[in-house]
Amino acid sequence: FQSVVHAIEQEQDKRRETVIKPCSKIWFDFLEEIERGEPLTHIPTGLASLDKALDGGYRPKTLNIIAARPGEGKSAMMLQQARAAARAGFSPLIFSLEMDAIELIERFYRQTIGGNPQLFTSERAVELHSYFDAEFFEVIDAPMDIDEIEAYSLRYHRKHPKSVFYVDYLGMVRKTKEQAPLAAVDFLDEISRRLKTIAKRTGAPLV
Repeated sequence: FQSVVHAIEQEQDKRRETVIKPCSKIWFDFLEEIERGEPLTHIPTGLASLDKALDGGYRPKTLNIIAARPGEGKSAMMLQQARAAARAGFSPLIFSLEMDAIELIERFYRQTIGGNPQLFTSERAVELHSYFDAEFFEVIDAPMDIDEIEAYSLRYHRKHPKSVFYVDYLGMVRKTKEQAPLAAVDFLDEISRRLKTIAKRTGAPLV
């Protein structure tokens, strides 16, 4: 019995060593990251003022929540940011839980022509085909719960190490069976916590 207790205590000590890090070790870890260029990696938002406020854009391993009333441009802003990330060499994955992929790409197209519906023609679409092809991002437009979002994110990140994730929007994430009893506020708190975990596990920013 004592040997079992001793083994448990040793395992607990190992966990404490993992969680509790001396400042000197954190400092040296930080210096190593600087040498690898990791802390200097920012994902641009496509908005000069926001990039300036964020010292260059979104940081890796961060959860970034954009809040606004319905119809005030959250999805449009997300598309602009995904396009900027793609131009900078990152691989955006959009979880479009509200709009289907066709509606989303139509909105993206209208952004490229300045929102003028008169220019929305099939001829113009053909001309911009190479432009759209270069603006690389992928879309998942199926209803999803947080477990599915996590699974797809991890799989995508293995394929695209320089990934960045966009979820549009938190209110459309489905509840799992276990989450069904949760009140709206508690559910949103749980979703935010899980999204932060996804960002940390992948090392990618999540918006």
